[in-house]
Amino acid sequence: MAYKIMGDSNIDYGQALKYIPEYLKQYQGTRLPKEEPRPGRYIVSIQQMVPYNALHPHAYSWLLHFKPVDEYKVSLLIFNIRKEDIANAGLNRKMINSR
Repeated sequence: MAYKIMGDSNIDYGQALKYIPEYLKQYQGTRLPKEEPRPGRYIVSIQQMVPYNALHPHAYSWLLHFKPVDEYKVSLLIFNIRKEDIANAGLNRKMINSR
């Protein structure tokens, strides 16, 4: 994925953020990620995934352990994370109980 090697402004200026509510309404159960690993379906901007994002440095770096299952409006990534995926990635120490 290009976001792993390119800077955030090379791919995403936040132009697709306005589509997040639309996606959340269309795909109920999808949510925005938290800073700690949790199972679930997530939508996140590529801008927020770049490890050196000045606004949220490393906020969602745990998602870098996983491959997105889809993308939306070019610069939004979709992840399906299972509890066992978190454990297999060695992130279970950071995981808090999910619903």
